[in-house]
Amino acid sequence: MTTDRKLDRSFAKSVAPQIESLQRRLFLKRSLSVGALTMLSGCNASTPDAIERLLARMSSANDWIQGALFSPTRLAPTYQESDITKPFPFNA
Repeated sequence: MTTDRKLDRSFAKSVAPQIESLQRRLFLKRSLSVGALTMLSGCNASTPDAIERLLARMSSANDWIQGALFSPTRLAPTYQESDITKPFPFNA
């Protein structure tokens, strides 16, 4: 057996647990997606009124989550004029 094959086998043995964990993650990710789709299949959003109610519920849930995450009393940080670079480097 050549040294290249020995290296290939030792590398494969060292990487095998990582590959197995990736496959498990992929399985869990797909099963969660299927579960979410199964739950959505029970939703009845065939009329405009039902769609409006669904969107209103989603909007209120979003507002509640934002209220829980962000404090209305904490202000955004302010910077001195010397801290601002000119011209401003945009991420384009």
